[in-house]
Amino acid sequence: KGASIAIDHYLQLRVGGVEGIYTRDYPFLKDPYPYITNGEGSNLYNRKVMERNRIAAEKGSAEYPAVDKGHSKMLDRFIDCILLDAPSPCNELDGSIATLVALKARQSVRLGLPVKIANDEYDYCISL
Repeated sequence: KGASIAIDHYLQLRVGGVEGIYTRDYPFLKDPYPYITNGEGSNLYNRKVMERNRIAAEKGSAEYPAVDKGHSKMLDRFIDCILLDAPSPCNELDGSIATLVALKARQSVRLGLPVKIANDEYDYCISL
């Protein structure tokens, strides 16, 4: 059984192969064009940027829409760990699995092909 995950411009998560989940949508961090609603993921972002470009051509400048990549929240949790001795938002297991997935994604991009994560590779991360 395999699964695929696509993150579309940090606005939509699409999952294949996991029962009960197909898409999850996330709001913009800053949306100066809330009246542009047609599309989703990158298509929606591109439509908002096109509107931004149209306004900038007319007025000389305009704001870009901003997506929430989660960096601020993650850094806040990390600072809480250091200053308040709070639990880490990412433990060793999470970090090792995320690193494995990132390395496989990088290999997939280089090869231009899907790359399997073998059970023994995944099990090795869990055994650490």
